[in-house]
Amino acid sequence: MLNILFLCSFRLCSTNREKSFKGFSLFYFLSMHKLLILWLVLLLLGACQNTEQKNKNVQTPRLNAPEFPKEIQWLNTPKSYQLQDFRGKIVLLDFWTYGCVNCYHILPYLKKLEKEFANELIVIGVHSAKFDTEKATAQIQKAIKKYAITHPIVNDFDSKIWDSYAVKAWPTLVLIDTKGKIVLQKSGENFYETFRNKILELKKTETISTKKFDFSQKTIPEKSVLNFPTKIITDAEGNLWIADTGNHRVVQISPEGKILQTIGSGKQGFKDGTFAEAMLDEPQGLALKNNNLYIADTRNNRIRKADLKEKTLTSIAGNGTRSLIKNFTEPVQSLNSPWDLCVQENTLWIANAGSHQILYYDFLTNKTFWKAGSGAEALYDSNNPQQSAFAQPSGLFAQKNLLYIADPEASAIRVFDTKNNSLKTLIGKGLFYFGDADGSPETARLQHPMAVCKSENLLYIADTYNGKVKTFDLNTNLVKTLISNLDEPNGLCIFKNFLYISNTNQHQILRYHIQTQELKNILIH
Repeated sequence: MLNILFLCSFRLCSTNREKSFKGFSLFYFLSMHKLLILWLVLLLLGACQNTEQKNKNVQTPRLNAPEFPKEIQWLNTPKSYQLQDFRGKIVLLDFWTYGCVNCYHILPYLKKLEKEFANELIVIGVHSAKFDTEKATAQIQKAIKKYAITHPIVNDFDSKIWDSYAVKAWPTLVLIDTKGKIVLQKSGENFYETFRNKILELKKTETISTKKFDFSQKTIPEKSVLNFPTKIITDAEGNLWIADTGNHRVVQISPEGKILQTIGSGKQGFKDGTFAEAMLDEPQGLALKNNNLYIADTRNNRIRKADLKEKTLTSIAGNGTRSLIKNFTEPVQSLNSPWDLCVQENTLWIANAGSHQILYYDFLTNKTFWKAGSGAEALYDSNNPQQSAFAQPSGLFAQKNLLYIADPEASAIRVFDTKNNSLKTLIGKGLFYFGDADGSPETARLQHPMAVCKSENLLYIADTYNGKVKTFDLNTNLVKTLISNLDEPNGLCIFKNFLYISNTNQHQILRYHIQTQELKNILIH
């Protein structure tokens, strides 16, 4: 019995071997009745041995997937459903919000799964907003069109579904089996292989329903030359270059709105070649240097160079994959959703929104390097570029040695001194501090600003989710609303007395006369 008691006590104290030897010495001083009591206690504790191994072999029972509230609003489908309507199908829930770059990244992988498992899988987007504007059904519907989403979406505006699934981050994916049980839940972009393998496993072990669901929402195409235009710049003659993002091309127009030339066939994809045959995928940022137009080919994770003399498009940076940049000295091979560009002497600055970093392309060496941003998504200023942090930088404007940055997920405007390597926040307090307020930098609030430009002492800010253009006077240190009633403006530029605005969700380019305050739509023709 002493040996048995010793072995049991040894396993009981196995977290600290020193305690086990102390336990061994005590056995020889215990009386027999005390040993009997100890033996009974050990029996009540389950005899201790092999506990860890037994736990490994016990499978956690699958939890029932919480049902959606009956009053929830369904989008991108002509009718409403309950999860129980999909019994017999495998269901994948995508918790997302449309301003989140990580959610943007996973959309192609969701489409791959929908295509491969068209008869077995139903994908449902659960839109759980971060920003107030993202809660509006009308804005979600526009985002669905912008990203060409075909699966149904529910507007979880009050985060009830989010809470019922204990979701903590965007994006989060939840896989539900044919009986309505949760079989997998994972946050982050790296989900595809894990979920695909689980779906293949479920196909082998479960009976899949053959019932068809027609989610296609019949919509009348909007008549507009541009389709969700984003970034805009002007050339020396006052002509505008526009990232016609939804049409996967770049267009040049005259100040009166006449199309002068087009870069890209309009087909979504990746292909170098002549302007007519080349392919882009949701281009955004633009920058001019000499006779070349540089394009942030966002979905392709590349920088493209359009030779305006030869009329050809080539790739100069990025290999099509995404990654976090970790080495200051080695040339960067992989970009991560480059969102905006600007030129400063021999440097092409790149807002690498997907990794929350600032990069630059050196025209002298034709190589790309990391400049600032640790890769953490945060609002953190530092004199050490490696330690600073951004929150999805998406708008750039350079003047002399200063680089102004629109940092939307922190609702902030930052300024980076490229010579002193110091970063300073001009407006903004953090990832969850946003609103719509003018005033001093301490009290002013923005909501997901996507662009910034400068003229004299004024910064012009596309306060995107507030549907406004605001100014920040660098002399008086005051933020003021300049233009209201816009629909998620994403681009700004100035030429002489005019401020040009891409009114993205209305597919418009607006021209504002800074002196007379006249605002008009440039008709593209």
